[in-house]
Amino acid sequence: MHGTGRVEATHLLVEAGAEEIVAATDQPNHPMVAAFARAGYPIERERIDLV
Repeated sequence: MHGTGRVEATHLLVEAGAEEIVAATDQPNHPMVAAFARAGYPIERERIDLV
């Protein structure tokens, strides 16, 4: 999805009754991090994988 597609999808999910919507991406994926921010998704927690 590009542009406002994520925002529109979020609205559709809420209209369909979604009470929680969760999304995830890697911190270095700056374009996706920015897209989540534009769509209003807050950063609530971060995960560090030690491999």
